[in-house]
This record gives sequence, structure tokens and C-alpha cells, in this order.
Amino acid sequence: MLLGKLPEAEAKLRSSSAEYHRMGDPRLHGGTLIYLGLTLLAQGRLEEARLELELSVTFLERTPSLRASAHARANVAFSAKNP
Repeated sequence: MLLGKLPEAEAKLRSSSAEYHRMGDPRLHGGTLIYLGLTLLAQGRLEEARLELELSVTFLERTPSLRASAHARANVAFSAKNP
């Protein structure tokens, strides 16, 4: 049931991410990249997920709580790819 919605969610998250980047809002951009990474992870696209999650960390330098979340999730994606 959920898997059918993941491609649609991915498209909306990519659009939102681009808009937040254009607006110059690193907190919303980085937060959206976290959700994009999780969506890719749920689809089994581990390398893409890891890259988006690592990118989110760079946008969340001034938002420590979200940055920690992004680091943790990037580690999960890396661990899933390298068991």
C-alpha cells in the first residue's frame, strides 16, 4: 500500500527541496532532504539515499538537532549498503 506512493512522494520532495533552495532557506531545504533520503531508502535506493542524507547535513550546519538526525540516518543508509 505504501510502496505505490513512494515515487509520488519522491517527486514532491524533490520539488520542495528545489524551492527551499531557491528561497535560500537551509533549514527547510535540509529537512526536506532528510525526508527525501528516507523515501529513497524505503525504495531500496541506498546510494542515492546516502547522498541526499549527507547533503542534508551541509544545509543543516546551524540546526544542530536536525543535523544530528541527518547524520544518524546517513549512517543507517551507509550501514544498509555495507552490511
